[in-house]
Amino acid sequence: MSDPPVIFLDNDGVLNKLDHVEEVLDHAKDRSHAGVLATAKLCLQKEFVDRLQRIVNTTGAEVVVVSSWRRAFSLEELREIYIACGFTGVVRDKVSHWWSDERDLRAAEWIDTHPGVTRWVVLDDTRDGWKHHDLFKDVLVAPKDGLTDADVDLAIRYLSE
Repeated sequence: MSDPPVIFLDNDGVLNKLDHVEEVLDHAKDRSHAGVLATAKLCLQKEFVDRLQRIVNTTGAEVVVVSSWRRAFSLEELREIYIACGFTGVVRDKVSHWWSDERDLRAAEWIDTHPGVTRWVVLDDTRDGWKHHDLFKDVLVAPKDGLTDADVDLAIRYLSE
């Protein structure tokens, strides 16, 4: 039996609209790690987290974080952020973080070390860092819209194939 499918997840532009992030950051005062962690919890928008939850509930998928947030937060802190925003699914892992942001290579390395995972999808608002995006089924989310119902339906279709 294979492992659950995986969602390689970016945060900004997917689980929020970028103008929302700018507004939250404009009001952030505490630059300590605890303050940044508290601010991160405000950056994700519930309507988009709920849509992510729908993908997970429908497909049984687990999340692997590819967002640049993986550099700032531990896996446990990332889980804490998602839970604070109402996500009840599994945040399984985060890809390694090299200085370059070659997300495709980090995701491919992750897949290579998890051979039981045979189905995956990428949710990202850009193809930057996905030079070899043709190797991945991806849902390119419009950052001005965040994760839409149409994006959710496409991700569910990809994970169900």
